[in-house]
Amino acid sequence: MLIAGAGVALREPLQRLPETQIKLGMGVALTAFGTYFTAEGLHAHWPLSELAPLYLAGLFSIAAWLAIRRLERAAPAPEAI
Repeated sequence: MLIAGAGVALREPLQRLPETQIKLGMGVALTAFGTYFTAEGLHAHWPLSELAPLYLAGLFSIAAWLAIRRLERAAPAPEAI
């Protein structure tokens, strides 16, 4: 019931986000969890192991932001008419 209630409450704000931002956020989350669980499967030891997916997501978010900024400078988006 809690998850269903959160889904109903967040439906409107999430519909206002551009689809590309949602895709980027999901990509960051999936990459962070995938990296964490792959390393766990290989018996790696993470500093602050319970928080590792969060700081991995932060690192991947920063990397994505830097890549976006670099791509914007290399090829600016065309102006809308």
